[in-house]
Amino acid sequence: MAFTGSSQSPSQGPRRCELCGATSSSSTTPLADGAAQLRAAQQQLERARALEGRSRLLGRLRAVDALHAVGELHQGDSASAAAAAAAAAGELRALGLLDEAAVEIARALDAVAVGPSAARWRLELADLQRRRGEVRSAAATYAACAQDRELDEGDRDHARLWSARMSLALGRGEEAERVLVALAHDARDPVYSVRAFDELVLADVAAGDLGRAAGWIDACHHHHQAVAARDTPSGDRVRRALMRMRGVVELRCAAFDARLRDSDDR
Repeated sequence: MAFTGSSQSPSQGPRRCELCGATSSSSTTPLADGAAQLRAAQQQLERARALEGRSRLLGRLRAVDALHAVGELHQGDSASAAAAAAAAAGELRALGLLDEAAVEIARALDAVAVGPSAARWRLELADLQRRRGEVRSAAATYAACAQDRELDEGDRDHARLWSARMSLALGRGEEAERVLVALAHDARDPVYSVRAFDELVLADVAAGDLGRAAGWIDACHHHHQAVAARDTPSGDRVRRALMRMRGVVELRCAAFDARLRDSDDR
């Protein structure tokens, strides 16, 4: 957690902040039920966010402690405990404390393991695992999220894309390509389709198959030409996604290098 100390629970007295060395001077007052405890912690967090400088940081960390205390003070209220843990995870993630955030997400999932909220927390866990460099764990969690119908289609697209990227990082090229080809053609959000095509281009450029990489670029533009031609917010998003394809730049560089090598060999 953000504060450390003895084996005391967060509600049992002052502890030291790992980030700034300050000591929390107030304990968490037990309230009548978990819902009230959660509301009080959320209000404490809102007040902390209105502060500035070191006071803001310390206030946010104390609010995280108050959120953490909800589950310990009201162990029979799994819904409030899970919501509090998820809120604590979000704040810790925003502060860059990824290890602590992952612990809180795990607490949320221990309290409530099924349903739409749990599905979103599991996807957040996958993102945290990825950011912490836990590639195998992230790959497995993303793969599970990609099949979870409790998530909306956009979140499943996100999970599919990152599942493929993790597979590529693990050297599972064929598995990644299957996921990317499917995502490129049936993504709910066309931007995820463009990103999937981009990953296919990048993978083939890295493998030295420049002709196949060029084919993916052509397929991507053909697939999205109708939407990209529209003067709409969706059309603008797709045009920007197409312009940002890293694979186009990498392919041009690789083709230029290949021409240089050919000229040197002559």
